[in-house]
Amino acid sequence: LKLTHAKASGHCLRLRLMMAAELQRVPWEFLAINWAGGENTANDFLVLDPNMSIVRQPAVKLPGVGIQTEPAGRAHVLIALASPDGAAQLDIAAERALLETAFGSKPNLQLHWVPNAARDSLLPGLDKIHLFHFAGHGEFVDAPITGQLSKTDGQGVILLEDAEGNPERMTGTELGLVLRGKGVRVAYLGACHSAERDDLHQWGGVAEALLKAGLGAVLGMQFRILDTSAIAFARKFY
Repeated sequence: LKLTHAKASGHCLRLRLMMAAELQRVPWEFLAINWAGGENTANDFLVLDPNMSIVRQPAVKLPGVGIQTEPAGRAHVLIALASPDGAAQLDIAAERALLETAFGSKPNLQLHWVPNAARDSLLPGLDKIHLFHFAGHGEFVDAPITGQLSKTDGQGVILLEDAEGNPERMTGTELGLVLRGKGVRVAYLGACHSAERDDLHQWGGVAEALLKAGLGAVLGMQFRILDTSAIAFARKFY
């Protein structure tokens, strides 16, 4: 009813999803309302409706992050890029060019680039970061739970680069500690499986771990995503 009213009045509506554990892994991005019947078309998918915002919120309440209003000034954006050897090579140059175009004309944004992002160089000498953008690979290591049919236990990681350019895994918990220490409010994870979680732990995924660390909002990818699709999504998002 609210969606119908919003569409008729030209207003926007935010749909906040708080789902039980067994529904967390459902691809909720494909929610659709078939207004006219027949087969679904692009117009039926809620996520493509310009008047609709869909967010997934953990079913467990989180403590307030205590964000304070800051004086007007520059917002610091850290952009970490990683495409280690042994993993599918990403078009990092294209993503950087896109972000330079998107952010370059904004005088109130200060960009900090971290190419070949490694564990030790992820946040180099910076006191405050407001937005963290990661472009790279993500994984979710899944294993069956003994005695629980079709249930899995796992952990999400992002892939950074070590000194030789090989993959170096960082868990969501580790990343959350680093970002929280710099006051990051929003994290954009342009990596496969960065918003995936298992059937057992509320905070097993990277995105969920960052929320638990106190970030206000996290955008991640629940499933695999093509590099070209990730770049196109970033262009639309920013």
